[in-house]
Amino acid sequence: ERPLPASSHNFTIMSEQKKDNYGIRPVFPNTQGKAGRTDAISDVAYEPEWPGKSAFVRPVRMRFSHKLPSGETKRRTWDLVESHDAVAIVLYHREEDAYILVRQFRPAVFHSLCKKNEKLNETECIARAFTYELCAGIIDKEGKSLEEIASEEIAEECGFRVEAKDIKATGTCRGNVGITGNLIHMFYAEVDSSMRISDGGGSAHEGEDIEVVFLPRKSVREWLFDTTYEKPASIFCAFFDRV
Repeated sequence: ERPLPASSHNFTIMSEQKKDNYGIRPVFPNTQGKAGRTDAISDVAYEPEWPGKSAFVRPVRMRFSHKLPSGETKRRTWDLVESHDAVAIVLYHREEDAYILVRQFRPAVFHSLCKKNEKLNETECIARAFTYELCAGIIDKEGKSLEEIASEEIAEECGFRVEAKDIKATGTCRGNVGITGNLIHMFYAEVDSSMRISDGGGSAHEGEDIEVVFLPRKSVREWLFDTTYEKPASIFCAFFDRV
């Protein structure tokens, strides 16, 4: 059994050479490959209060009675955030023997990095906040099956056409159970070069700037446990039987 790589605390900007350590490379090198550039993000500012209604989340304060093992009942308060459930797809490219991931800037990760790591400057936080993720999307379209939503996300983000009938459900997992508790529906699908319909990259209307990359199947295990690659917890759920 191959040993896991040691945790790294060398918070340096990701370089193209480092990406190549695992064979990660752009799916569409002629049109993409610029995600992660530190000049893409600037003028970061925060609003002092919650600005009002959001299309994606809603803060909630929940109160409940909790009977403890001692028999005592306590009144408790919990702050949580309502958010959409989502679909996420493990996408495998047969000809490349590689999985397809998406990479994009995540403001919440940027905020966490800058707030909790005094050694990082803003440029380093920006570089680290371009995370590696599964192709995914929130469930906010009425009248469509989960497989249909997943098919649309694959086309929009990754540039491949996969019919809903060819997308297989593999299970579910929860998001942040202490804050959102949203349900993530996991799927698996396969593609090849004949199924390419565009360069992907996400919705320009929504301001998405997504890089589509290959992660070689042979590199998944080492890459998963390399802490210098920012990634969501759900990706461990997705790859648990593939390493």
